[in-house]
Amino acid sequence: MDESNREASHDFVNKIIKLDIELASKIVGKDVQVKEVYKILNQRLSLYEKALSMPLVEADKLSLEYKKADISIELKMFRLKQDFKDQINQIKSQTERLENQIINLKEKKQ
Repeated sequence: MDESNREASHDFVNKIIKLDIELASKIVGKDVQVKEVYKILNQRLSLYEKALSMPLVEADKLSLEYKKADISIELKMFRLKQDFKDQINQIKSQTERLENQIINLKEKKQ
């Protein structure tokens, strides 16, 4: 690849990373709905998938692949976190229900 193509590849990758940062800034450190977080993470993944279909310098492709992998891990960790929250809420609900049953049983004994 000649120098102008290399430069174009680097410029393109820099634009992709800038767009990614703009998308990520919508959710980082903010109280955002779960659906919106999923939407933005998937948009970020899609951005890198589309970018990787472009003719790029090998180093730039690798850079984009690593960023895509990082976002994929971020998405999986977010899903895991949501699953844990759901499980904790279910346990909390069951515990409260059991506590109420115990209170009711004690009241009936008296």
